[in-house]
Amino acid sequence: MVRPSLLAATLLCGCQVLAGGVYEGFSAPEMTFPVETPGMQAAIGVIDRKLDYAPLRSIAIIGADEISRQWLTINEDYLRSLGAIGIVVNVESFEQLEILRQYSSIPLMALPGAWAVDHYGPVYPILIDARAGRVRQ
Repeated sequence: MVRPSLLAATLLCGCQVLAGGVYEGFSAPEMTFPVETPGMQAAIGVIDRKLDYAPLRSIAIIGADEISRQWLTINEDYLRSLGAIGIVVNVESFEQLEILRQYSSIPLMALPGAWAVDHYGPVYPILIDARAGRVRQ
């Protein structure tokens, strides 16, 4: 079984991010919108727990909502220092995804997050921090 955090990291493995969020060397099936993850919602809480394994790459799980936009803005420098990628688990349209990309310089892609609910819980935004081996908000 593929670990969920490895799934997202594998999607961008070996790719370079070019201007405008274009990924060189990456091809994926066309994403249809809306991208929804039933059971996940934006909320602020105290999430900080050790992971049983360290992922290969740090992953931010977010939605296209005000809580996630503020979280991206506040954590921008740290996310960038980790080389994190962002997975947007709830977004209504490509245009909404593009607006969200204006709040952060990390690569963002829309991907349903059902895999994340069982492993990381129903709340986002969260960071699966490869450097610290923790999930935190």
